[in-house]
Amino acid sequence: MKYVIKAEEALLKQTGKLTSHPHIFCVKCEGKTTAFGSNLQNKISKAGGLGELLSTFECRSCRTAGKTPRLPKAPKRSKGLSKQSKAAEMIKLMPKMQFSERRRISLIEEPDVAAEVTKHSCVRPDIFLDSGRSCDFCALYNVCKAPNRCLSKQGWQMGVAA
Repeated sequence: MKYVIKAEEALLKQTGKLTSHPHIFCVKCEGKTTAFGSNLQNKISKAGGLGELLSTFECRSCRTAGKTPRLPKAPKRSKGLSKQSKAAEMIKLMPKMQFSERRRISLIEEPDVAAEVTKHSCVRPDIFLDSGRSCDFCALYNVCKAPNRCLSKQGWQMGVAA
């Protein structure tokens, strides 16, 4: 064994490599561990020489085999709800919509319904704006109660107002 170690030391001085380059063999399990260059030099200096390294080197699995195993990591706590779960929670909290049956309404034939519908806003803003902010050509003018309801000077002459 001393002869082998002396041959390895001579080869290391000559080439900077071992015969088993780039590996060192474990004494216990004969497994390979990569060690070359500065990594090999550090291992030699820690062991106290090449002979000491080659006769006592143990791989990582052999060194940690007798130690107590690591405890498993505790699961991480969530910092809060994810975006999807927040959205799902919001949907659960929203009240259910109850839609009434659809029905057709004629605003011209039912003036009380037209008055209720147009109490706060114009039903036909397209006509109002296209007519220069007046209700000259609107068929609902007589039943409308919108606050912006008005006729232009030409509308008065046309006789639209009732």
